[in-house]
Formats: sequence, structure tokens, C-alpha cells
Amino acid sequence: MRSIINLLRKQGIASPRILFTTYTSALTAASEQLLKRLLGEDAGLVEVRTADNVTFSIVAAHDGKPRILESKEVRALLKDGTVAQRYDAVVVDEAQDLDATVLRTLIGLCTAPDRLFVTADANQSIYGSGFRWTDGHADLRFQGRTGVLRKNYRITREIGEAAQAYLQGGALDHEAVDRTYAQSDGPLPVMRTARSTSAELDVLVRFLKVASREARQGLGACAVLVPSEALARQRRTVFVAMTRAMRALLVVSPDAPSPLFGGFDPRLWNVATPALAR
Repeated sequence: MRSIINLLRKQGIASPRILFTTYTSALTAASEQLLKRLLGEDAGLVEVRTADNVTFSIVAAHDGKPRILESKEVRALLKDGTVAQRYDAVVVDEAQDLDATVLRTLIGLCTAPDRLFVTADANQSIYGSGFRWTDGHADLRFQGRTGVLRKNYRITREIGEAAQAYLQGGALDHEAVDRTYAQSDGPLPVMRTARSTSAELDVLVRFLKVASREARQGLGACAVLVPSEALARQRRTVFVAMTRAMRALLVVSPDAPSPLFGGFDPRLWNVATPALAR
């Protein structure tokens, strides 16, 4: 983001207006905090919103109430000047699950096509829509203007490599990438099976106490993610959940055969026998 601001200033825009969109309200709040640390006073140049909120406000301003627009209606709004607010640059984060119409709207809010910046990871897609970038806009062709972010700043090598090995059967993007990690090395992620709910809770309590103490974090830094029955059938959804862990990871499964809980390589995972009820 700092590079974008510096680039715009070199082009004569002293106080650029930048739109940064992400996928959820939680990510919006986290992004605002991070930008304040990175940019200082310049964080005020960046408006952080969810992509859905941006399109919602445009439709509400036009019709007085929210409704679903057809793609041709979006194009008309952007073309006839109904949407007066434009940005010197637009940054779209977590774009892999965006609808084509939403992305098309964000493109239209940018004053110049070469000031649109999009980040996406197909394997982090929850919905797997199979969206193609060229569906968003005829000018959205990134040949010669793309880069692969190879360094992971969130998780340890152990968690990253174990999650990637688990994902292989459900990957959407099979491009080979040499991954590097900014975090210091950590323990192997843990895989346990439990024969009862009480045994599962016992494993969770013991793991969270040890992991939080070793990471020098309070229990508030821990999260327990429980997939719904529908999402639990998707291997890629479990991968996304795995890669939310920064320092320590535990996966607990029921003691029953399931394709979802297969493929835990003992070279990458701390795997043990089922936990018994106490």
C-alpha cells in the first residue's frame, strides 16, 4: 500500500483517494488496524470497506433501497455518471469468491485500469465458483502484470506445509509455487481422533493451555473452528480453516472412517492414537 501511495504522488496526486476492499467486516477491522500501523497518518488516504458494502451503497443511492442489479444495469450506472465517487486506486483483497458483477463495479470505481490491484488465492476460495478474471471486464487482462506472492507472513512452515499436503486432493490451483515463510519455525501441527465428545473437549482444553503458554499468548488468541455438516464435506474448507492458525494447530476428528480426515502425513503431522473418554 505504501508503494501505491508513493507511485500516485510521483504522478502528481498529492493526496490520493484509495479504496481497499476485502471480504468480511472482521477483515475490514483488521485491515484498518494494520494499515494504521504501516502507514501512520497516510492511513487516512485509504477507505476500507467490504466489496458488498460498496455495491450495496451504490444501489441504495440509485434506487433508495437495496436490490440485485443485472450486469447491464451496473455498466449503465458507471457509464452515465450516476456513481460520482471515483478513486485514484482500488485494491481488491480476497477476490477469489467475488461475484463477477461486484468485481466489475469495483473496476468502474477506479479512475485508471492500471491502478487496480487484485489479490486472490484460488485455494482459499470457500465457494469455488470457478470465476475467471476476464468475466469481470474486457480490460481485465493481467498478462505481463502479475506476480506470485511466495512469502507467507501468517503461519509457520510446519503448518503451511502440512496444510498444503492435506489439500492436494481438493486444490483448485495446481501451479507449483516455491513457498517461503517469514515466521520462525514452530511445532508440527497436531492431529487427534476422539471416541467421544468428552474426550474431544479434553484434548482441546489440554492443547489450548499448552499452545497459548508456549506462544506467550492469552486464551483469547485461540480459536476453535467447527465446520457445519455441509462445509465439512469440502476438503478445501478444512484447508482454509487450517491456514488461519499462525503458531499452533490442532485438528480433532471423530473416531470413524471419513475421507475428509484422511491424508495426514505423519512426517508433517503429530499423529497419535484415538483419545479415550475420561
